[in-house]
Amino acid sequence: MATPNRCSTCRNSKRSGTCLCAGCKAYFCRKHFTDHHAGLLNELNVYIEEHNILQELFNNSDYYEDTRSDIISQIDEWQRIMIEKVMQVAEQTRQQVKLSSPRRTDVTTRFKKFSERLTHLKQTEDLVEDDLKQLKDTIFELKHEMNQMNEPSSVELYVEQDDQIQWDRLISVKRKSNTNKNKQHQLAATGKNMLVSWSYLVSGNKRWACASALEDQIHMPSRNKPRDITRVLIMGAGPTGLLMGCLMRDQGVAVTIVEKREEMTRTRCVKLMGEVLSSDYAAGGINLFSETQIEERHKAIESMSPKLFQKLTSWLGICTPLQNIQKALQEYFTTSGGQIVVGAQYDISKNIDSLRHYPDTLIVDCTGYHSVLRNHIQPDNMNGQLIEYVLICTFTFDDRYECNELCKYYKNRNTRKYQVIPSIDDTYKIGKRQTLVTCLITIDETLFKEMPKKESITYNYLKKSHRDIYDDLNIFLNNLSFGQLAKIHFDTMEFVALPLQMYRARKTTFSVSDNDLNQHWILLGDAAMGGPYFQSISMGYEAAIYLAYLIENIDSNVELLMTKYESYMEKLWLALQIRSKDIQRNKQILQHMCADDRNAILENIKVY
Repeated sequence: MATPNRCSTCRNSKRSGTCLCAGCKAYFCRKHFTDHHAGLLNELNVYIEEHNILQELFNNSDYYEDTRSDIISQIDEWQRIMIEKVMQVAEQTRQQVKLSSPRRTDVTTRFKKFSERLTHLKQTEDLVEDDLKQLKDTIFELKHEMNQMNEPSSVELYVEQDDQIQWDRLISVKRKSNTNKNKQHQLAATGKNMLVSWSYLVSGNKRWACASALEDQIHMPSRNKPRDITRVLIMGAGPTGLLMGCLMRDQGVAVTIVEKREEMTRTRCVKLMGEVLSSDYAAGGINLFSETQIEERHKAIESMSPKLFQKLTSWLGICTPLQNIQKALQEYFTTSGGQIVVGAQYDISKNIDSLRHYPDTLIVDCTGYHSVLRNHIQPDNMNGQLIEYVLICTFTFDDRYECNELCKYYKNRNTRKYQVIPSIDDTYKIGKRQTLVTCLITIDETLFKEMPKKESITYNYLKKSHRDIYDDLNIFLNNLSFGQLAKIHFDTMEFVALPLQMYRARKTTFSVSDNDLNQHWILLGDAAMGGPYFQSISMGYEAAIYLAYLIENIDSNVELLMTKYESYMEKLWLALQIRSKDIQRNKQILQHMCADDRNAILENIKVY
């Protein structure tokens, strides 16, 4: 008789195993066979749950592809920017070779004016011995400077060697291990187990970064360290604000210009001084800038894009409508990717708290004489001094007219009390050859207060209310036109009475006392300083070019940037004072000469 099989679970009992498991080949009694089968079902449920997790990962596979695709897009963008940067640097280097002589622009401008002067004298045959002497002196100077320019080049090319550049460190993608097993499990369950380390390419002030979608897995900069400035906000779309925007866009900086005015209605003309693009100059023969500042000025000018440099060069020493300058700079700025937002809602003066929406931002105030931020930096933040009161007269003259100091003297020689001092350059308008004339007539404070403030000052008003000014103005106009007053466009004649003054902000920089905001303010252009005799825009351009250089070359150290800028503006303020006083003194001497007042002339001459 065969021995019955025993239940493998209740082995010590006499219960027989009547059920055979086909998998493990073990016998079970009916009770334990049911338990054994239930255990198998429980294990199956575990695998079903694991299957569901895998199913979720599979369903989320598009996320991985999107993440990888986004990173590859960033790499493609980095490659594009790098190629553009290399092309830009190459072009800038070419221009540096072409303009290696710092006097080239000045010589070119002088030669152009010399050619025009020579043509004018040949056509009109209106010349005296002094004209020939000036031509002789100019030829001698140009020959000397051209010989200097044509000497063998004193520059050589320096190229960073390929084996010295650590290419694999410019940008990289790495997997980052995580020692926290719980986080590893969480990442595996969510499918976000790919971490990309931060890899930086610092070029100027650009920073490209690839990073994980999980912020807590990235080694973020410590909150105790200063954060980078990521964008620039420029308040005011005037000539200085637009130039600053153009300089920033050439560096690839994210920049926005806000302007409250819907239209720019500036009709006057300006003439940029040569100092704007001159790295080594002295004010009144005095070297004000340190050697470091002179070197930085030179580098700032050399670092400008050739296209923008060419635009500024075309406005040097030439009377240009301000509207034309602003239009050209606005087009340059917007085509390079800059944004200008316009409207009353961008009048920051009415809502200073709106600036809190701009973290990690450098805010440049170019809002002019009535600066929005100046007195927010510190109370009574202006130091100024009056130069003189003037009546400014502008009109169009139907002929070409260039005027030097000798000409100004003879055009005013018969005036009795008021001398009309012109600042004249040749210009073209509506296809005809015309000259835009701007004149200054010095008046005293009493007369200034008598001038109408709300109503326009007109030619007929002067005839009726200030006959002495009217008579002397007509003497000047007769001398100017050689008695042909029909050449004077009296319908274009405009007058404005102004106090000419110099002023500057005592402090031009400020850091908002909120570390989380990381916002810094800088005054630029007329918001920072201004002066008489049509110098303000030139001074603003000098400061903008230098500030742009600091932003590009001082990496993250905003405090150093602002310290350097304050020091530079202090020197620029001294230069403005020296130039303004020189112009005023020379103008006074000329006026006393016209009045044949020798005692007054001697009082203005300081021999010892």
